[in-house]
Amino acid sequence: MKTKRRKNVVILSGADGPTSIFLAGKRKRLSLIEWFKDWRNQRKQKKIKKTITVNPHSMEEVIRYAKAKYHAVELTSDARNFIEVRRSHKEGLVFLKRPDPEDELPMDFHLYEIRKGNEEIEMAVDFYWNILNISHQGNRKTWKQGEEIVKDLYRYYSVTRKDVEENSERYKNLVRILSE
Repeated sequence: MKTKRRKNVVILSGADGPTSIFLAGKRKRLSLIEWFKDWRNQRKQKKIKKTITVNPHSMEEVIRYAKAKYHAVELTSDARNFIEVRRSHKEGLVFLKRPDPEDELPMDFHLYEIRKGNEEIEMAVDFYWNILNISHQGNRKTWKQGEEIVKDLYRYYSVTRKDVEENSERYKNLVRILSE
């Protein structure tokens, strides 16, 4: 009697119980272009992982660095996008951390802005949960400059040796951002 092979089964949701959804059958082969893009991204991420140094900085140090090097300015709670960014940050925290009501979720949220010509960079920082989110927007001419600033700030924030050994979310995010 032949044994069934499990490598062609994908579990979409649920555990291994009756609520699971399984997809059985052979996976579609990647086209040559898809395979090449995947291979190139993996190679790029390997190179980036080798360049990451273990030199973590605290959130306060990152803020001081951004203020000194890029003239970051903290936005007040009356700013046009502060409430929107804070609300979306809080929704993300509730989704990730725990499903408690929004009022019971403590936060120490600050929003900083860096402007370089047409490029606008926002740093959303939560000191309580130790979360740093940086986004930027601008036109095609200044996009690369904004990307370099974002990468520089994330590289300065860096990771701990424990993050690298455990392949933590912070480490994965740093690799993903630097490989873009």
